[in-house]
Amino acid sequence: EITGVAAPAERLAGTIGANVAALMRGASLFRVHDVRANRQALDVAWAVRTAGAGAWADQGFATPEGA
Repeated sequence: EITGVAAPAERLAGTIGANVAALMRGASLFRVHDVRANRQALDVAWAVRTAGAGAWADQGFATPEGA
């Protein structure tokens, strides 16, 4: 209902977005159907979350709040 996408097979992007948000808020267990896509997104999100301010500054990006 949030995205207006009725077909479950077409909801992957929304599922990944929700899982990344949950990871950032402390979730550590995820039940998903498309394991590969979700795992890749969660691995990237975790790497970004734990990179620290130095990693961001080294790449020329503004430091994320709280890093």
